[in-house]
Amino acid sequence: MKTSIIVLVLFICSVSVRAASGTRAVDRYVDRALGTHGSIAAARAAYNEAIAGRQAAQAQALPRLDASGTYLRADGGRTIDLPIGDLLNPVYATLDQLTGRPQFPRLENVREQLNPDNFYDVKLRLSAPLFNRSIGHAAAIQDNRARAAEFGIETARRDITYAVHAAYYRWQQATDAVATYNAALTVTSEQARIAQSLLANGSGTRLALQRANTEHESLTDEHTAALQQQSLAAAALNSLAGLPLDTPIDLDSASEERGLVAIAGNSTAAYDAADAHDRLQGMTYGSAALQAAENLAADHWWPTVSAFVDLGSQGFDFAFNNNTRYVMAGLSFEWNLFAGFGNEYRTEQARAARIALDEEKRSVRDALALADYAAVTRYNAAVARAKAATKRIETATTYLTDVLARFRSGSAITIEVIDANSQLTRARLAASIARLEASLALADVERSRPTDSSPTPKQ
Repeated sequence: MKTSIIVLVLFICSVSVRAASGTRAVDRYVDRALGTHGSIAAARAAYNEAIAGRQAAQAQALPRLDASGTYLRADGGRTIDLPIGDLLNPVYATLDQLTGRPQFPRLENVREQLNPDNFYDVKLRLSAPLFNRSIGHAAAIQDNRARAAEFGIETARRDITYAVHAAYYRWQQATDAVATYNAALTVTSEQARIAQSLLANGSGTRLALQRANTEHESLTDEHTAALQQQSLAAAALNSLAGLPLDTPIDLDSASEERGLVAIAGNSTAAYDAADAHDRLQGMTYGSAALQAAENLAADHWWPTVSAFVDLGSQGFDFAFNNNTRYVMAGLSFEWNLFAGFGNEYRTEQARAARIALDEEKRSVRDALALADYAAVTRYNAAVARAKAATKRIETATTYLTDVLARFRSGSAITIEVIDANSQLTRARLAASIARLEASLALADVERSRPTDSSPTPKQ
């Protein structure tokens, strides 16, 4: 029986160590999951896309330089008749008569093709917007999209962190359950051996042996189920961390125990947490982006003005000289006066989308506040259960120690030892489950409340 007592003492110590060893190990799994999980990569890609869109929108306000050129070959088409011969030949004939000798040529009428043949036009155009309200609205849309995507990264980070915490705590609870069953099986196995020995010597009862064997078989079945839960929880954790599913879980770190200090929670705190939540902040910027889109559609009445300078050359037969080179500058003006009411419809469409998102934001705010309030309530209840279970463990441990002492002195029977061991086993399992519930609820609270790493909104 000394062996059984030593095993129980070592188990109590090991449970305390495991309960205090979760955070550093789980933080390493969180870091690995944040670096490898697809949802984080997708959120970062969405953010990069929004940043690129914002930069592209801002670049519309900068001057731009374009190069363009055309080369034409033509045959046929419209022509113009130039009666040069009819106009000049009579004059030349009169001059020949006056001079007395033929010295002026006779000319033919000319037919010129209007389509230019063997003609080129190459130019550089420097242009810049002088007045264009749509550029500012487009930049505002992309800027708010970028800020919403920034909060999207934080939301994805929180979700992955919570998923890793939940998987790790479930594995930890299953590991504690396995250790609890191992310690209990040690006691029942020893009691079954003693009952068998006493029955063989004629001083025991078959009932005691049957009770010991039944308890041992029942604990064995529960131990097998706990091993299965431990394996599945480990696979889930490794999957989140991007590791092979059968990779052993790390337990070599130590940190303070979680789930023992109650959190003050009320409706005001719940709604404050909801207002600062990344998801709600992202929706705020999404609504601002839709407002900018509404402003863009509503400002269609404003004209646009831009300036340009052309530097180029144009001529026939690839000639390039002072007669072909040119410089041209000017202003361009555009004012949309009517577009079949399409601009008004687009304005109404953006307004309806913004109103829908604002209504959804209200629902999300209520849901986030309720989730925070429920998580705090569950956490405090789990803390109370964990403390009560700890006291039951102390009571059951003391009772089992007394029963074992009386058993060694011959004043207690095997069934009493089995019952006392069963009470301690159930108390430990209840405490392990309460710690799991407290850890999961605390992870929920952490997911619903802001941290210093959250991006700061910029209005």
